[in-house]
Amino acid sequence: MSEPSTSELVAETCAQQRAAWSAGQRIPVETFLAQHPALRDDTDTMLDVIYNEIVLREELGETSTLTEFRARFPELTEPLKQLFAVHQVVASDSSATADSDAVPAASTPDVDRDRPHTIGGYEILEEVGRGGMGIVYRARQPGTGREVALKVILAGKFASSDEIKRFHTEAQAAAKLEHPGIVPIYDAGQADDVYFLSMAFINGETLAELLAQGPLSGRRAAEIIAEAAEGLAAAHLRNVIHRDLKPHNILIDDEGCVRITDFGLARNVERPGSLTTTGQIVGTPQYMPPEQALGRHDQVGPASDVYALGATLYCALVGRPPFDGAVAVEVLQRAALDEPVAPRILVPAVPRDLETICQKCLEKDPQNRYASGRELAEDLRRALRGETILARPIGWPGRLLRWCRRRPLVASLALAVALLSVMLLVGLSASTILLRNEQRATAALLRDTSEANVKLVEANRLADARTVEALLAQAGRARLSGRAGRRFEGIAAVDKASSILKDLPPDEPTMLKLRNELLACVSLPDLRKEARWEGYRKGSDQTGIAVSPDSERYARFMPNGALSIRRLRDNSEERSISDVGYAEGLSPSPSPRFFLRFSPDGSMIASVGQNANGRHAEIPTTIWNVATGESLLSVPAEGYWCTDDVDFSADSNRVAIGFSDGNVRLFSLPDGVEIATLEPTDNRTMPTIIRFSPAGDLLAVARSNGLEVWNTTQRKVVNSFSHEAEIRSLAWHPTADEVACVHLDRDGLRIYPARSDVAKPRTVFALVPMIHAAFHPDGRTVAIVGARTTCLFDLKSEQKLFDVDGLAIGFSQDGRFLSFGFAGSRIGRWQYSSAPECRSFVCNDAATDRVGLSFSRDNLLAVCCNDRMQLVDPDNAREVAAIPVASAVLGQFLTKDDTLVTVSESVAERRTVKWSPSHGTPEIGAPTVLAQADSSRLTFGIIGVEEDEMLVCRESGLSHIVALADPSQAQEMRFDPFWTMAVAPDRRWAVTTYWHYKTLLWDANTMSLVREFDGVRSRAEFSRDGRWLVVGGSQDYHIYSVGDWAEACYIDREFPGQGLGAMTFTRDSRLLAVAGSLNSIRLFHTSDWSEAVTFTMPVSSPAYFLTFSPDHRYLAACTNEGMVCIWNLRLLTEQLAKRDLDWPLAVE
Repeated sequence: MSEPSTSELVAETCAQQRAAWSAGQRIPVETFLAQHPALRDDTDTMLDVIYNEIVLREELGETSTLTEFRARFPELTEPLKQLFAVHQVVASDSSATADSDAVPAASTPDVDRDRPHTIGGYEILEEVGRGGMGIVYRARQPGTGREVALKVILAGKFASSDEIKRFHTEAQAAAKLEHPGIVPIYDAGQADDVYFLSMAFINGETLAELLAQGPLSGRRAAEIIAEAAEGLAAAHLRNVIHRDLKPHNILIDDEGCVRITDFGLARNVERPGSLTTTGQIVGTPQYMPPEQALGRHDQVGPASDVYALGATLYCALVGRPPFDGAVAVEVLQRAALDEPVAPRILVPAVPRDLETICQKCLEKDPQNRYASGRELAEDLRRALRGETILARPIGWPGRLLRWCRRRPLVASLALAVALLSVMLLVGLSASTILLRNEQRATAALLRDTSEANVKLVEANRLADARTVEALLAQAGRARLSGRAGRRFEGIAAVDKASSILKDLPPDEPTMLKLRNELLACVSLPDLRKEARWEGYRKGSDQTGIAVSPDSERYARFMPNGALSIRRLRDNSEERSISDVGYAEGLSPSPSPRFFLRFSPDGSMIASVGQNANGRHAEIPTTIWNVATGESLLSVPAEGYWCTDDVDFSADSNRVAIGFSDGNVRLFSLPDGVEIATLEPTDNRTMPTIIRFSPAGDLLAVARSNGLEVWNTTQRKVVNSFSHEAEIRSLAWHPTADEVACVHLDRDGLRIYPARSDVAKPRTVFALVPMIHAAFHPDGRTVAIVGARTTCLFDLKSEQKLFDVDGLAIGFSQDGRFLSFGFAGSRIGRWQYSSAPECRSFVCNDAATDRVGLSFSRDNLLAVCCNDRMQLVDPDNAREVAAIPVASAVLGQFLTKDDTLVTVSESVAERRTVKWSPSHGTPEIGAPTVLAQADSSRLTFGIIGVEEDEMLVCRESGLSHIVALADPSQAQEMRFDPFWTMAVAPDRRWAVTTYWHYKTLLWDANTMSLVREFDGVRSRAEFSRDGRWLVVGGSQDYHIYSVGDWAEACYIDREFPGQGLGAMTFTRDSRLLAVAGSLNSIRLFHTSDWSEAVTFTMPVSSPAYFLTFSPDHRYLAACTNEGMVCIWNLRLLTEQLAKRDLDWPLAVE
């Protein structure tokens, strides 16, 4: 095998670094350089490996300093200085605003990532953005009580002197600027090593967020830049230069007003010596004027800000900045030397006057631009009014002259060619000689040009490749962040990378990385913020709000007491109901509280009123028609009532209302006629919460000292529980089998069975304090609401997914949205993805030391547990049936029919199992005995396919091969007691493994030993086509060609000791799946043994068993802790096809 190239060695070393650091092994660069001395032969390769450690440390929230790495690598002092300088320029291109969704960069140790309660006396309300240098919170100012945007240095007490100076510069520069177009600064200070800056809180969006939807019209772009230019002019009058104008630093509030923010790089022209020295580059490369890009800070002035504002206008008109590139150095070079493409060439609809204004702002020479923001604003206003602008387009003579000044060498060559042409007229002989010289010079120039073009293409390709790697790293950071938005952010980064990869030469390793990262991202359930609005009166209780079941509307009470029905998508009002109703003869109570609930079909809404003293004596319970505002039912109040004692049936034809005498009365709708009374015999305490089941026949009633489940048809209690802790919330599981309760002063979400004959109550999650719980329609996810945050919890895998700021109200009926209430008085709607591509659940008593997984022909999954065979629907990971099997050893479906073979330590049986996903519950036949063991333990295996399928039993060292088509036929083979056994489909070969000891190959016909395989092996398996044998264990896998037993492939598990070595072939033998390192599942093509894809399990445990469904639609894996993961390969195929990422598996 040939030695790897330097680039391959660097890539392999960086991959080993990342794998080690991801596993918690902080192996320094020096160790890898010692293992691979060839890396020290070239400075660039050493820097690549060093830079990889810098990136890994930043992903873990750590900082890397130039001083540290100089001490570790003194021979690289100058190259390290350049490396950190370029990294600082590239990393600084980020900013955050008071209403942005900026993703925090992995960099220096930051201020407590768990949001603090106060900073410098300011009450922290919520985090609204992060950038490369700071965090922005929405906070309340002490004394005044007004809401402000509080910006703090991200590094906290670890901040460098330059960071602190720039922070003070922003405060000093912006504080002396008073203009409507500049975000005002209120206060600046330091508290507990945290430097903070208090400024006006702007509700709105940045120009960058607006441009993310596409270019603006000419008029809209001119209006925004004109307002920004007027604010800029005010700064210039105060001798302040911004030096970092770009779309991210231009805010547009909800009323359309434009403001400039972020004066962190500002400079006072009266005091030029500050944060930069000659040659140092600060700012954003895409919007940086040439003099600033070249580090000539003595030439930076108001015209420099005009250039940046012109670049922003250019971006607003055409959708991209005038100069862009993969790396900052490339952008700076183009800004200094090249002319931007005319806006009208990219977007012909751009007005000619705006193109002229834009080109004047982007002049290379500052003297040729507008002298100040005031002149730019005035010319833009002229263009908007249709008047003649002062700027004039540059003619071709002027462009030619400027081109010659920037490229004197090329211009000189052109002039020489012209002179030679004139000299051709002087004399034929002299012309011939000069012509030959010119031809040689031209040929050389063409060669140089061709070589330059090749280098340019290669540079662009390399830049695109690095961009793809950066996007992959960004997707991985988002996926591993453990916060809401991780799936969507990761997929967005992969989408950008895949679009770039389409224009590059075929690169299978990068394609594999993209494919793996996409599959890992789409397998995560996630939330993404959609919108927020003012939802209820400030200071009122959030229970005074209700969201419709389809999450399209919400209801709230207005300050005038009217009930307002509003659309969630735009907050517009659909209906206002003014007369909420009071008891006759009583005046309205001061500060009444209302509790609202929509009917399941959204056509009605119930209002339950309560006065300031917690009494309902004045306000009746009313059912309203949402479309007309008509009162359908009004029930007079009777003294003390609860807050949530009304609910609609699933079909919206009935409503249940609790009364203070302990009864619950049922009324038909819409006629409002009383049809039944549920009168308890023992517990006469008043009902506090009432909830209909999703099916509508059961009704859960919470009382102060217990819980009842009523059958409303039979009018009797079917289950009841007594308890001391008050129930604060009730929520039915979508299957109507269980009711979840939130108890006051009790840890955990308590789940009660609906009927007394099924199960006992259980606690699934601890969160103190708990207020409310809401189930997702799929039944596996529950939103558990605490005091200030909501936790999403997976009931099947018993894992916490993530926490989200805000108080969840409920999921929509289709499960696509989750509505929230937030601090202050806002509500919002979040988009939810339940990740149907990957389902998981926990089988707490799974038999992990035995064969644990098998699919039927209808894709019913059998999971072998210690005392039963669990049958699972793979689409929702829900158990549909269970077969009792004492001391279970095997559960495996046959491929030819609907037969399930189960083996315990004493008996092997077969039974038919017929199942259809549409019917839910399978039909299970009576068992038939295949084999029995009198005393010793019976172990197993099923081999072969179709009619040749056989059961292998081991008893006291004697192996029986039983043909399942005719159990009376058995072939005996005698071996030493082995751990596992595999037999070739044609019964020619047998392999026995011995626990971490040896692996032996036998001729099954002669019982003679053929070969002993080297190394520690635990398992073996033949492919179904009989061509391949794979043996593996905790360290690696070896694949052999059957017959000549030549090794076809070697697979290293990277981290030894990770499980026993799970493996499985697809039914067509085209793919092999093996358990990789840590929590990965790797798939390989058997045609050339190239890697096809890697799946990532949601837990950090290796897979012990793997299996494909017969139609290749599902892949299931089971860990030693009983975690079962099921990937829906069809859905994953669709995700990959959308992005033109090839998929190796043909799903039937």
